[in-house]
Amino acid sequence: MFILHDSERLLERLLDFSIIVEGKKDKEALRKMNLFDVFDISGRSIETFIEGLPKEKKYVVLTDFDKEGKKLASTIFELMSKNKIKFNKNLRNLFRSVFRVG
Repeated sequence: MFILHDSERLLERLLDFSIIVEGKKDKEALRKMNLFDVFDISGRSIETFIEGLPKEKKYVVLTDFDKEGKKLASTIFELMSKNKIKFNKNLRNLFRSVFRVG
């Protein structure tokens, strides 16, 4: 019987979501993990970026896990709620745990 590791199961779950990252390098790193539905904020205000997101999608925010990245994620969650955009905070926390980042 084949059992997926935690990281493989997480990556499989992430396929059901669009992913938000800070920059182009983050986007490329996720592409190497076969995650292609990725939006990067780079070069835009957070407000403009959020307003431009397709509303019918569900999102996971994978900004950096340092102090600034956590603050940015919090702002994104707040704006997404305000704009009635669906997101999953739990997968962000699971990603951090599984890949031991932050």
